[in-house]
Amino acid sequence: MIAAVRTALGGQLRSLVLFGSCLSPATRRPGSIPDLFAVVDDLDAALGALEVGKLGRWVAPLLPPVTLALQSEAGPIAKLNVIDARTLARELGAENDLYLAGRLGKRTECLWARDEACRREIDHLRAEARRTIARVALLGLPRLTTLEPVLRRCVSLSYEAEPRPERPAKIRALYDAFADWYPPRYAPLLTARALELGIAIQGESLIDKRPDQIRAAEARGLSSLLRRSWLRAMARWPKGILLYRGWFPYLVGKLRRAWAF
Repeated sequence: MIAAVRTALGGQLRSLVLFGSCLSPATRRPGSIPDLFAVVDDLDAALGALEVGKLGRWVAPLLPPVTLALQSEAGPIAKLNVIDARTLARELGAENDLYLAGRLGKRTECLWARDEACRREIDHLRAEARRTIARVALLGLPRLTTLEPVLRRCVSLSYEAEPRPERPAKIRALYDAFADWYPPRYAPLLTARALELGIAIQGESLIDKRPDQIRAAEARGLSSLLRRSWLRAMARWPKGILLYRGWFPYLVGKLRRAWAF
């Protein structure tokens, strides 16, 4: 799989990241297709290397990333998300939606990097995704909660932010499969951000005694972000239908796997 991506993209490939259910046997199902993020130097040149036509290359920059089916003679071997490094950094910083942060903020694995600078780059971008998710996860909470549901929310936000078929059991399993990975990476971020916001921490408890108007403003901000994320996710669908070869069988298979979980 790594060799196939490197062959297809050639010198354009900066780093390659695996995310999603194929990371763990606990969440992988028969027929699951690996989800990959390919960070490239130049999007248009990368799509040219992947033999994407003129129309596809024209719409590709809209609502990044570009999602393609990486094919072999036997059929699709991976779902390949392609984005250039500059756009990825800009989109994570802008927080227009949670599409990128929601995926890169979860447990991922860097499969390949062109050099040490590219590895540091993707590590930094994944850390930025986690910082974004940690900030959002603290919005709209009850006045009294514990750290564990907030940690779990760092996974579930990705599914709150767009129409996706995964059932609650699948979302819980995605966290449970790497339950030892999330606390050391997210707990310090959540703790530091909570203190910045004025949320008190006592042991594992988060206690929010701030005025109602502050909490209400944060809840409205969260609602606005999730609504915008939903709309932008749906706006990506036409591009996906245009560019993802075999999108309908993929969708049917995903629905079957999600609801059989």
